[in-house]
Amino acid sequence: MAKQSSTISLFLFLISLLVLLGCSEVAPVELAVQAEVEPQPETDAISLDVVSPTEPVEPASDPLPAVVVVSDSGGAVESELEATEVSDAATEPAEEFAQTVWRPEDIPAGSKFGRFEHNGEIWQGLVLEDGTVQRFEGDMFEEIVLTDEIIPLDQLKVLAPVLPSKILAVGLNYRSHAGEAGVGAPGLFSKFPNSLAGPNDPIWLFPESDNTHYEGELVIVIGKQAHNVSEADAPNYIFGVTAGNDITERTWQQTDLQWIRAKASDNFAPLGPFIVTGLNYNDLLVQTRVNGTTTQSESSASLIHSVDKIVSYTSRYITLEPGDVIYTGTPGSTGAMSAGDVIEVEVEGVGVLRNTAEPWDPDR
Repeated sequence: MAKQSSTISLFLFLISLLVLLGCSEVAPVELAVQAEVEPQPETDAISLDVVSPTEPVEPASDPLPAVVVVSDSGGAVESELEATEVSDAATEPAEEFAQTVWRPEDIPAGSKFGRFEHNGEIWQGLVLEDGTVQRFEGDMFEEIVLTDEIIPLDQLKVLAPVLPSKILAVGLNYRSHAGEAGVGAPGLFSKFPNSLAGPNDPIWLFPESDNTHYEGELVIVIGKQAHNVSEADAPNYIFGVTAGNDITERTWQQTDLQWIRAKASDNFAPLGPFIVTGLNYNDLLVQTRVNGTTTQSESSASLIHSVDKIVSYTSRYITLEPGDVIYTGTPGSTGAMSAGDVIEVEVEGVGVLRNTAEPWDPDR
């Protein structure tokens, strides 16, 4: 009896194993095993029939394990256990925000970069279309990592969008401003980092001055080190553009040996509000408004020396570093400012740079 039971168990195991392995075809087999047992009280002979499938078994994409259940009536019953699928929901849930790494070549055209102050902390961010700012870590000129910190723009103080090592400028670059005086090589001059001012920072009117002028301009932002680059290759070194106001004290400009005091005094280089990538800087409208009245309006298409030529010419003599800026010149006529005047410089696609002229504060 024990030997017969072992034989039966072996056959059962082999049949189940074939089904579990998902064989593509199993030849129809009919196997009848009958085991005679000695009569037992109130027990008839037990007949066990094991029947394999009569049709070929096709493998399923998610095969279910089959088992053979032996009934007391002596018939074999086939059944399938329901498989429990592991769904994606059962796995580790993804974070609500996936950090995104951007290198300069990945940055979409029209991206707006800025620097901001929030609760006493200075950080960088991307201005989104819905009027919020998404913070990022890293260097915009090398690699940035977007974070999940997003704050409405109106809750932030907007700062100058970059801290340049050099602030350069070109004078007499629109015929509407200088006639033919700017024809020839670009007329370069410089400002200093102390000249930098952000949006809404004051434009200082010094007590010794009575002729401080605004000059609304398109400003180039350099994206990578540039040394002696060709005009054709210059676009590869330009990260983006922004708006600037080349504040100039005309009397000092005419009487001082150099333009340092006239052009590079504190807060004489307002810049911002944002750096924008991918704009056609060869045809952007530049406008200046004083207390809401438009006083300057002309396209950068009218530049005597194009943006690309300015970068090429400058880099021949001065190695430009990422973040350096070049003011490209002012169109039309400029004018002297009085305390309380609100000066707005708007560059198409960039936004409005707004500053107020205020008496110089020695204790600021």
